[in-house]
Amino acid sequence: MKTTKTSLTLLTMLIVLFAAAPVFAQARRTARTPRQTPIARAEQARRQVRVVRRPVAPVQRPTVVAPRATVVTRRPVVRRPAPVVQPQVIRRPAVVVQRQPIRRPAVVSIPAPVTIQTAQFREVSLLIVQLQTGSHNRRESAAKRLGWIGGPRAIAALSTAAISDVDRDVREEALEALGRIGRPAGIRGCIHALMSDPIGDVRERAAQSLGYIGDVRAGNALVRAQQFDNDYRVRKAAKKALKRIAQKAQYGW
Repeated sequence: MKTTKTSLTLLTMLIVLFAAAPVFAQARRTARTPRQTPIARAEQARRQVRVVRRPVAPVQRPTVVAPRATVVTRRPVVRRPAPVVQPQVIRRPAVVVQRQPIRRPAVVSIPAPVTIQTAQFREVSLLIVQLQTGSHNRRESAAKRLGWIGGPRAIAALSTAAISDVDRDVREEALEALGRIGRPAGIRGCIHALMSDPIGDVRERAAQSLGYIGDVRAGNALVRAQQFDNDYRVRKAAKKALKRIAQKAQYGW
């Protein structure tokens, strides 16, 4: 019995020692470590805290279906070679030096001096051409100039213009030029214009020109115009022309 109690006592002591061993170890560690401040203790407590992370549910992302790629087929580009421009050589013609023959001075013939009659003849010819084929103003000025020059050729051209020209102004100017010349050769055109021209101003100018010419052969045409013409101015001009012809036949002027 005594041995059993001793064993139980030893066993109890061993159990107490095993139970108090961690306490002693903790006290021993505490004794070894220096005294900590509150900040150090809080930091140590923070480190000893275990962070428990909850499992996060996976995020389901929407599935994106990529569109089908359209394949574009392009025609192959045919690159033609660029034309090669060759520089052209400019060929200048060779200068041919020709020998010039020695020419002797030719004998210059001095023309005869131009007389006044020759120059006047040329002027009359030019004026006649203008009177026949020129414009309105040229025909009128040519008739006036021929009246100042005079001569048989001028009288013939003026008589034709007084009868057949289409412009009344040219006919009047031709009749006035015939009266200014005052030659009996011009009475034919004046009488024809006095008897048959439809314009009263032209018939009046023809009667005045016949009076300036003063030929008695125009008396019958002037008497008829004085009596039967429809225009009063023509009748008055014919009366004056008859009076002028009578004075010229009586007094010679």
